[in-house]
Amino acid sequence: MTLFSEFGNYSLEVRIMTNKIVERRSFKLAAKAVWVAILFLAGFQLLAYDGALYPDLLGKWSYKLSTFNFGSYGLTAAEKDAFAKDMQELAAVFHETPVLSSPKGIDADASADLDLPCAKDSCKQSRVKGKLGISLVFFCESKDGKPMRAQSGNASFTVFTNLQEVLASKNSLWYNGMRDEQGNEIFFEPKKVKDVDGFPLYENGMMVIAKNNKPVWVPATVEQFLKLIIRDLKAEVEKSYKNLPPEMAAQQPENPLSAMVKNMEAELAGLSPEKRKAPAYFISQQRMMLGPPIVDKSEPDARPLVMVNPDYFDKSLPRTAVQLIVISWSDIPNYGFVAPSFQEAPPESREFEVLNTLDYKKLAGLLK
Repeated sequence: MTLFSEFGNYSLEVRIMTNKIVERRSFKLAAKAVWVAILFLAGFQLLAYDGALYPDLLGKWSYKLSTFNFGSYGLTAAEKDAFAKDMQELAAVFHETPVLSSPKGIDADASADLDLPCAKDSCKQSRVKGKLGISLVFFCESKDGKPMRAQSGNASFTVFTNLQEVLASKNSLWYNGMRDEQGNEIFFEPKKVKDVDGFPLYENGMMVIAKNNKPVWVPATVEQFLKLIIRDLKAEVEKSYKNLPPEMAAQQPENPLSAMVKNMEAELAGLSPEKRKAPAYFISQQRMMLGPPIVDKSEPDARPLVMVNPDYFDKSLPRTAVQLIVISWSDIPNYGFVAPSFQEAPPESREFEVLNTLDYKKLAGLLK
């Protein structure tokens, strides 16, 4: 499995040997980080893989449905049956691809479950959100020279149903994300890499399968964004003085963030109604420290901010009805969207085959 990360100017390729299973990882490291990397990897044997792969060995497909989270959604018997049927049909579309119907060089392990992106008990009122995880486990040479399932270096991708929140993956403004009082996250609009059979594939490896004419996300406004930044900065200011006795807090110099809050409040107060409702553009948290957080869309690196569309779903349909499918091809972006060979990355090469042979129109046909 090749993993490529940007850290600086130097390149280092490492082959990690664990029971004859090798993960080939490429890193770009700054000079100061080279010794850190050497120390980090000191526990591994840096040896070339001398075992065999089995690209023509016929594997198997397996599918299971977990009912562990059913109680969290308070599903009725009819809703349980509907969810099980929908996930079975979803898995069947993937199973029908040539690489998964007769998997060679790999086993394909599929597992369906309910997703739980909601606070305690709120799932019982929410739309039912599912996930189908498919792991691609390649065959390698065991110590006795026979084929075995690899214990590491495997690939996987996940298919989500009715889960808009996952669209923010790898597009959050910062680590913990920025959410309004309803829990809706503001995030960078995903960049489209290309269309696959008429459906968009984005830079973060997400593919959106939607049926109705409503957008799955909508622009975040300048007013929404500024208000949330002001709210979060005020919380940070309060936190900095929270554990100090009142007399000590009064003697502390003004938190630099307080000045930022005042500037942003003045900026918000001076905006016209039209500007308040305009789409927001942002660059980075670091850029925000140098000037106003709201930037013009003409600025280099400016990106539009969006939120999931709260009106996307048809509320007249049952809450189990699948109205949105999002595929997270987790390994595809690591290869620059160019398929590796089986010898270079066995499971990832098969993941690309699924991407390129999946019947997307049949998948879209599952939407209600």
